[in-house]
Amino acid sequence: LTRLTPNGQVLKSSGYINIDEEFLIECKNYNKKVDVTFIGKFATLLHAHNQKFGIMISNKGITGKGWNDALGLTKKIFLKENILIISLTIKDFRRMLDFSLFEVIEAKKMEIITDTKYEHFLSAHPSLT
Repeated sequence: LTRLTPNGQVLKSSGYINIDEEFLIECKNYNKKVDVTFIGKFATLLHAHNQKFGIMISNKGITGKGWNDALGLTKKIFLKENILIISLTIKDFRRMLDFSLFEVIEAKKMEIITDTKYEHFLSAHPSLT
């Protein structure tokens, strides 16, 4: 369970970040993608704790494309239960050299909500261009 610090709550109330004050994070250190079973279990955990947002961190991401397998299940869970699960990988953490954690999280959230790829939601900070 992750909670925003008082500084994080100030950032949220000021509109600088758009993230729940509490959310769950689960890490899987597997040498393959996380499959639909673990996404289902994570969704059950979120539901049991009345949480609407969770992050699955893994080396290789989650299985599926479009509406299939683990990725498809995240979309279906969001549509049916308004529970949002995003996946962060080592590649996403490397992106944080150019974008903040919150920018990457927000882009990943929009990817599930809008059923599109998330890269176009990220833009370089003006000081980097």
